[in-house]
Amino acid sequence: MLPTNSEYQLVDLFDKEKFVAETIAQINKDFAYELPPFTTVLDVNGGVVLNDLVSQLEIILREFNYSALLQSIYRIDLNERKFNNALHADDFSKIAYLIIERSAQKVYLRWSYK
Repeated sequence: MLPTNSEYQLVDLFDKEKFVAETIAQINKDFAYELPPFTTVLDVNGGVVLNDLVSQLEIILREFNYSALLQSIYRIDLNERKFNNALHADDFSKIAYLIIERSAQKVYLRWSYK
């Protein structure tokens, strides 16, 4: 299973174009009711594409109203403690990373059980 505290391993997985595409598809599925389809250029250079996704998602999250954000977070099944810590610190970059990390975990688990 993808470790929840390992940014290094997440960056490694983001070197795979198919993994990035499936993670973006998972984010789109999770936010289907709140966002137009989320897209990014698939320049699969692990840290670069991950940082790009975090930046793009951070901008979008700042526009959410609090109620819509909470509904999305519970549907995505983020760790509540980590989310609350990031929210209280007004760290939308961290919230974006947590969303991407959770979406990547879902993709990784599907890949593991194929």
